[in-house]
Amino acid sequence: MASSSRRRNIVVIAGEAEFHLQGAPSQTLQSGQSAFHPSGAAHALTSHAHPVMAYVVWRDDFDVAPVWSER
Repeated sequence: MASSSRRRNIVVIAGEAEFHLQGAPSQTLQSGQSAFHPSGAAHALTSHAHPVMAYVVWRDDFDVAPVWSER
């Protein structure tokens, strides 16, 4: 999982993937669906058997590097 001080919006353009957000149930998103990750929340993506193309918009705190973990 990763976390950063940036907020991010994710829109699935094609395919599908399972989005994980610390403290929330995992969500499988398909083409046209979106998710929001608040700042500081650990998050991850699992693509399973289908590839995914997603458009991700990061906002805020571009001078702070993301933090990776082994969770």
